[in-house]
Amino acid sequence: MTTSTILNLASELLYQIFDYLDGIHIYMAFYGWSFRLNCLIDTIYQLHFDFTNIPLGKFIDYCQSVLPVISKKLVAIKLTTENNQLQQFMLRFRLHQFSRLHSFTLIGVFCDKTITNVVEYLSTSKQLKSLVIQTIYNRSQASIDISNTLRSVIYHLPFLNNLTLATNEKQLVFINDRFTLSSSRTSSNCLQLLTLHLCCATDLFKILVYLPNIKHITLTFCELPSRISSAILIVPSLCTLNLSSPENKLPFDYIIYLFKCFPNLNKFSLTTDNEQFVDGEQWQQLLSQLLQDLQKFRLLVKNVEYSCQQDIKTSFSTSYWLSKHCQLNFIDMKDEKKRVNVNISYSNVKKAR
Repeated sequence: MTTSTILNLASELLYQIFDYLDGIHIYMAFYGWSFRLNCLIDTIYQLHFDFTNIPLGKFIDYCQSVLPVISKKLVAIKLTTENNQLQQFMLRFRLHQFSRLHSFTLIGVFCDKTITNVVEYLSTSKQLKSLVIQTIYNRSQASIDISNTLRSVIYHLPFLNNLTLATNEKQLVFINDRFTLSSSRTSSNCLQLLTLHLCCATDLFKILVYLPNIKHITLTFCELPSRISSAILIVPSLCTLNLSSPENKLPFDYIIYLFKCFPNLNKFSLTTDNEQFVDGEQWQQLLSQLLQDLQKFRLLVKNVEYSCQQDIKTSFSTSYWLSKHCQLNFIDMKDEKKRVNVNISYSNVKKAR
């Protein structure tokens, strides 16, 4: 009887397994099993390391024995501010040692000063393309002004393509009214993907004027101003907009305003609690007038009256929606009686031959 173990697997299959694993798991689970496995791991072309759940002692061991050896292979790293992990990393390494590092994620940021120090540390790299910063909730700081953070990122990381600032939903995040940047420092900015959680949706426009190459925006917000501005800031580069408004405060007029500002959108998604948005006729009129070339559309309206289903089906059954091959789904809310979530979508994206 033949017994099969992971040591008997073909090299190609082992490489496929490694592709699904984080670098931490590869070294913890496989390194040291055999000379063959060690050789295969040593020939992996690129590695991702997530240290967020690693005890400090173990992290220091990796800093001493593993990271110096694989420095040319590290393409993405995820760190936390807990237990001085971030400080230990910044003290032990200079970013130029990781010549292929293109993604840096930091979890558990508590204050603006930490972000500024990290951005300055990262500024020595021209290869870094993605920065994700996730803050933690601070009861003594109910609101957060991210103006300095944005200014620091745009000034010090002009080669960055993707920026995500993820904050706790309990915190009110804003960009102050005095936010300005030098045009000479922003004209060559490369930022294309931006993910923000803002208190007020209009704060987004305070920064868009400084992002000439922006293409994709994901925005979560909870408040709107008392009136919608009559000034239209055209952003021709933007092609993807993902919006989420957890509270029932989003008027349809604001969607009209956004579509006027972003005339070249080809992908749009919206998540809201406003039942007025499940009206196929108003969406048909808006899209036909302002976004005729929209290729991908998704609308998720939560907490809708169960009795409205037939009216919703009718409004999204016109020849316009049928020509888009629109998909309409009703999802029962288990914790709410006679309420449903409504998911409406279509995709006309042409597949490359």
